[in-house]
Amino acid sequence: MSEKELITEFLLAAEQGNADGLKSCLAKNVDINATNRQGRTAIIIASLNKHYDCVSLLIAEGADINKQDQTCFNPFLISCLTNDLTLLRTVLPANPDLNCLSRFGGVGITPASEKGHVDLNAAMLYDFQRSGERLTDEQLAMLIGTVFRFSAADIAFTSDLINRRGLITPPKYPIREGTSLTPFLKRALQCDFDCYLTEQVIPMWRARTDGGSLLQLIDQVSLYALQDYLKNSPKIAVMHNADDIILGPGDLGFLRKTFGNRLTVYPYGGHYVLRDVGNGEIHLIRQYVYQPGCRGHDDRQCAGKTADR
Repeated sequence: MSEKELITEFLLAAEQGNADGLKSCLAKNVDINATNRQGRTAIIIASLNKHYDCVSLLIAEGADINKQDQTCFNPFLISCLTNDLTLLRTVLPANPDLNCLSRFGGVGITPASEKGHVDLNAAMLYDFQRSGERLTDEQLAMLIGTVFRFSAADIAFTSDLINRRGLITPPKYPIREGTSLTPFLKRALQCDFDCYLTEQVIPMWRARTDGGSLLQLIDQVSLYALQDYLKNSPKIAVMHNADDIILGPGDLGFLRKTFGNRLTVYPYGGHYVLRDVGNGEIHLIRQYVYQPGCRGHDDRQCAGKTADR
């Protein structure tokens, strides 16, 4: 068998998820980083086709996980672009270069944020904290702040785009499936949550309510205004943390009175977020948040594994 034929067989095995075929070719000293016409190595091909056992095998055999094809794909960037958390967890222990650029000039977190793969941040943080590269409290606090900043930027961008306010995206700018959102992400990152409230939410609220006040806005959108619905809807259950920084005086009492046995309260864990799962139900889920000094508790509370109810 010629070298060219061996490489062809090797790459075909990666495409088909044939681990035994990969082992056979490796035993014949095939170049593990050989590429096809698109510049794709076996590990890139296996990643694209979700053959995770083959990806693990190729990592163990020393494949270059950072090598990129002609469209700048590599396993880590593929996981970010496709929200493939299984692939991400397979690749992360091999210490990929997180600064490799996509063809649009962004690092992995950029396309993940552009496509709304917010769970990717949670998965990355969870795996980091269970690895030998565990972050310090200070480093983790900085990372959590970054994740929230990206979330705020996503809110600011989406609201501006939907309402055509022109603060981040020009009102008539054509945005299609292939449009890079990186320039708008950079602009949105300059607008924090306070900016979002003062520049977008409050002006829109006042325009629609003929000059309504901020206190009226808070009153209308709070859970207190929905108490009757929440109390009588069996579709909604709550998991919350007693140390959540957004809780005000009496809020836990309100939740207990409203939800009864549909409320679960943990003593520690940080902040929760609300998610509409799109099937007529609303879930309250635990955000991936770390509490400094949280030791000796369940990993799902300290390291922030998402839970649905």
